[in-house]
This record gives sequence, structure tokens and C-alpha cells, in this order.
Amino acid sequence: MKLLEKPSHTRDRRALLLGGVVIAILLLYLLTRGGSTSRPEEPVQNDVFATIPAEPAPPVVAVAPPVAVPVVVAPAPGVEVSQLHLVGLLSRGAVIAMADGTQRFVPVGREIVPGVTLRGVDVHQAILATPSGEVRLGFDAAAQPGTPVVVTPANPRGTPPTP
Repeated sequence: MKLLEKPSHTRDRRALLLGGVVIAILLLYLLTRGGSTSRPEEPVQNDVFATIPAEPAPPVVAVAPPVAVPVVVAPAPGVEVSQLHLVGLLSRGAVIAMADGTQRFVPVGREIVPGVTLRGVDVHQAILATPSGEVRLGFDAAAQPGTPVVVTPANPRGTPPTP
């Protein structure tokens, strides 16, 4: 209970008096500053109207929708999948040995060599997407061709899909 006792030193009395004056000035400032936290009102601006010259509407031209024609993609020159060898598999990619003897981790969806993309991984093989089709690359076997890929252009917006 020493805090409630009167200070005995003059220095302590001065410090308490100065602290009380500072608190009183702060309270007085907070009470008299207006108390409004809203922004001062801004003058209202009148709407400004602009006139735009009228232009004639462009003529309506009927355009036939593009026809979806299947396109068979030819293999890219210089892409030799038989030179690739599977070294290891992970859930997110494969370790593949290149023709020059280097090994590289390739994430799923990335290009291994130009024109050959790692499409996915299976338990014992990597699935490669080439311009000529899907190829499965195993640990001991050579690359086995899968089903050929036929690319059809996507239907433009607004045209119904063909059955």
C-alpha cells in the first residue's frame, strides 16, 4: 500500500503534478475537439451531360459457323521417343534418361523434349503424349505406342456440339 501514501520527496510531487496536468490537457482536448468522426461534407457537383454523335449501325452479315474437321497431327521431326529410358517414377513426375546419357526429373504436364510431353504416370510406366499419339514408357521395355491421337478443333461459343 505504498502507492496510496503521500509522496515524501518534492521531486515525486512534481512528477505527479506534471502527470496530472498532462492527463487533464489530454482529456480537455478529447472533449473539445468536436467529437464528430465523420468527414466534412463535400459540395455536391452537378451532373455534366455530354452529347455523343449518333453513328449508323453496322450492317448485319450472316456468317456460317466453322465446320469441325478432324486433324491428324503429324510427328514432329527429330523427336525420337525410343531414345528415352525410364529411370524412376514418383506420383508427380518421372525421372527419364535422355539420349545423351543425362537424367532429368520431369513433372507431369511438362515437355520432355520438343513435341513430347509427360502426360501421366502409372504403376510401372510413364505415359507420354507425342504428336503421333500416346506412348507408354516402361522400365525395361522399349516405348510402346498407344492409341493415335486425333485432334478436333473446339466448337466456337454459341454453336451447338455435333452429335
